[in-house]
Amino acid sequence: MNIFKKSYLLLLVAGLLTASCSDFLEPSVDQAKETSTAVATPADLQAVVYGILDDMNSTALYGRDLIVANEVRSDNMWSSSASNRFGAPSQHVYTTQNGNANSFWANSYGAIAIANIAIAAEVGSSAAIDDLKGQAYALRALLHFDLVRTFGQHHAVAGGTANLGVPYVTTYNEPDNFLPARESVADVYTKVLADLATAESLISTSNTSKTTISYYAVKALQSRVNLEVGNYQAAIDAADVVINSGVYTVPADQAALVASWATDESSNSIFELGYTSTNNAGTNSIARIYQNTNYGDVELNEATYDLYDQANDFRFALLGTNANGTDTQFRLTGKYPDEINGEDNIRMIRIEEVILNKAEAQARNGATGATIAATLNTLANNRYTTSPYVLTADLDDVLLERRLELLGEGHYFATQMRNGDDIAADEDPGGFTTLVYPDFRAAFPIPQSEMDANSSMEQNEGYTN
Repeated sequence: MNIFKKSYLLLLVAGLLTASCSDFLEPSVDQAKETSTAVATPADLQAVVYGILDDMNSTALYGRDLIVANEVRSDNMWSSSASNRFGAPSQHVYTTQNGNANSFWANSYGAIAIANIAIAAEVGSSAAIDDLKGQAYALRALLHFDLVRTFGQHHAVAGGTANLGVPYVTTYNEPDNFLPARESVADVYTKVLADLATAESLISTSNTSKTTISYYAVKALQSRVNLEVGNYQAAIDAADVVINSGVYTVPADQAALVASWATDESSNSIFELGYTSTNNAGTNSIARIYQNTNYGDVELNEATYDLYDQANDFRFALLGTNANGTDTQFRLTGKYPDEINGEDNIRMIRIEEVILNKAEAQARNGATGATIAATLNTLANNRYTTSPYVLTADLDDVLLERRLELLGEGHYFATQMRNGDDIAADEDPGGFTTLVYPDFRAAFPIPQSEMDANSSMEQNEGYTN
């Protein structure tokens, strides 16, 4: 497998780091070293862990493309392809040469390779070293989780999680593992949860960093993964640890909500990928895709815009419109507002999602309407002038709030697949017709370059070229 073979003697070491987390993207030393000697000190290990994060915030991955692709694949948004961006995922038209598929695969496994270097490093034992290794385990889990949601066959063909997932790679520079085969979706989920459990055991509860993986970020990810897997009580329990910690707060009104998106490391953020004034997405930012710019290909479907209660929902302040001839474009303008410099940190998980994870798990686990409403109102009381869920709420209410709250953050396609929903044609479908669940287009194709390099690899259903 080429992504596991390449550069197996090299490691990018970020060098000596300053004490400020905000500076981790500005290494003072940038050099290639043999892996046998590169990670010799705790400082080296810290540099490697920061290297994982640096790979993850690439615009080809979480810095833009993975998030946006999962929005336009859903019923939330669509791409006009005016600047030739995100047309294929918007129309669900893929070939094995698809650029998004290739970059998601290669960049994710590249970051996983760095995580495996960190995990295998022999640098002694201390609480600080345990914390760093725990972060590497958690990031490895997150990357594999999103890989299996992107390429796994569980929503593409009948058979659910027994279908093909992705290789779960836990070693670096071992020839016996250069050509790994795909594992079942269920097995990938099991290993994701195992890595998160290891991370939980290693990371100190006093670690509350927002720009690196903290203890509570691990618990938040456990709530996300367990919800997806169907371990509903485990999702509730993990969510409760985060919610009851008191470390994170939901912005209380419209002004606070808007300000939270204009401020890095705000009170509701659990984990985010950092940018700086000298290391950022620039004109390739997620903001520039969502807003009315020369790269602004991605718009809300009008039906999405109309879901918001304009008079009472504070989140409506995050939306906007602009005229394009006789056409009205519906935009997400308040999330990732810096379309000039692209310095907005990427929100990976917020307390609001954790609340919604708990509420959805309760709804799917047979909780009463009053119980679901009590959870949902910890969010809704801060999003409406008066919550519409005063006495009761059900699964449909929770799914609506997920859609309204997490718009533009790359979660809704997974929500629709988890719910077994069809994906309707967009306003400008470009030939796309409704994706009827399950559908082979629910998974990206395995990149042809990977098929050519790995004799153990199997292609996804429905893709021949």
